[in-house]
Amino acid sequence: MRSVARQVVGLLGGLGILGCASAPGPDHDPSDGPTSLGPNSSWIGDAQTSDWPFWPQALRIHPLTRLAVDAKSGRSIIEVRLEFLDPEGHTTKGVGQVRIDLAAGGSGADSPPIATWNWDLRDRSVNKRFYDDVTRTYLFRLKVDSLELGPQPELRAYFLSAAGPRLQATHTLRVE
Repeated sequence: MRSVARQVVGLLGGLGILGCASAPGPDHDPSDGPTSLGPNSSWIGDAQTSDWPFWPQALRIHPLTRLAVDAKSGRSIIEVRLEFLDPEGHTTKGVGQVRIDLAAGGSGADSPPIATWNWDLRDRSVNKRFYDDVTRTYLFRLKVDSLELGPQPELRAYFLSAAGPRLQATHTLRVE
């Protein structure tokens, strides 16, 4: 008796699946463009405009930024972590150009840079390579000569957003 009931349930379930598979799809032809509502609607066009609400509005050099030693080469490196914030103060990715200057520090903002590094975060492969999912920051490892560092080296980060805004941040590096 129980096996007959299982067979009936299995048969009805199989018919239900076949019924779903043969149900007609939506009347929308994707070649006509996106629909105004529903799963075929598209937000991609909006994301490519300057009206996108999540463009970075602030930049900070994250407190995890530090002076370290590369285990392989023994050279000093600065692990710079840049964090972009949207208008609501939430972390977001940045699309644009990044420049980081290292200055000896101690003599004010007018001290000339010791070194400068540049990256183009408009290139998706570059953007992906430097983005750290765990900290939601961009991690740049800068090789430096520790003899050039003053007692209070200063990092200056500049960002030119693909949407137009220019952002900057400074951070005094701890040297132990």
